[in-house]
Amino acid sequence: MKTFIRLIIILILVSPAVLIITGCAEFGDFFLTPEARIESVELIRADFSSVSLQVNVEIDNPNSTGITLSAYDYRLTVSAQTVVDGRREEPVSLRAEGKSIIPIPVDIGFRELAAVGTSMISDDIIPVDLGLGLEITLPYMGTARLDISGSGEIPILRPPIVRPVSMKVERINLTGAELILIMNVENPNGYALTINTAEGRLSVGGREWGVVGTENGAWIPSGKTVVMNVRAHVDFAETGRSAWSLLTGSDNTDIHITGTMDVNMDLPAFDSGGIPWDAAAKVSILPGY
Repeated sequence: MKTFIRLIIILILVSPAVLIITGCAEFGDFFLTPEARIESVELIRADFSSVSLQVNVEIDNPNSTGITLSAYDYRLTVSAQTVVDGRREEPVSLRAEGKSIIPIPVDIGFRELAAVGTSMISDDIIPVDLGLGLEITLPYMGTARLDISGSGEIPILRPPIVRPVSMKVERINLTGAELILIMNVENPNGYALTINTAEGRLSVGGREWGVVGTENGAWIPSGKTVVMNVRAHVDFAETGRSAWSLLTGSDNTDIHITGTMDVNMDLPAFDSGGIPWDAAAKVSILPGY
């Protein structure tokens, strides 16, 4: 009798484990592997130092139960050389019997591009290849990996190039002078560029003369150079008589301007705003009074 009771207890303890194992095996027989592909690659932000892409990944889960994208890793290459790579663990639930679009951000700095030695950094657009490893958590079955790849293009953006040409003395008297600095501004990009404002500080012969600012903005077509005027006021009480002597008795001088520009570009994803600019040259002094 005791032996019979002991046998019943053992069967009760073992039976649940047997059911669980059997359930796992049967579920695995009917589970269909999800499919994934890169649906699109979007440019979502660009400036003169980097670009940000959004890689939209479509995952098709044909099963009647939901699954989870538990993590992913990515690698972006140019001419088979790795520019950026990384891994993120951000669990995302994927719908059952349907397709889910998962946005994956990828940031690329132009310094990283230059560091791999690509000669294409001088081009307006660079083709890139992208590899993704998706880690999919399956119910009761652990994690499966899906590897997918795709390609896209990124624009290479460069700040405008400013070259001072001449300094025109518009008005001068015993207390100060009004100057117009005439500059050539080149747009080295494949997109038109607008300079809304440009401000800074003017140094002449190594001595600071005061602030400068644009009279008007400038629109510069792709690959073109335009003339931009920057106005400055000189106070002789602050600069001394040397400024008067230079403006009334010299043919040329060394100038240096540092400041910021507010720039826009004909590219929807461009992140407009202030950028630093620095221009120095020996310029001619033009009397205008």
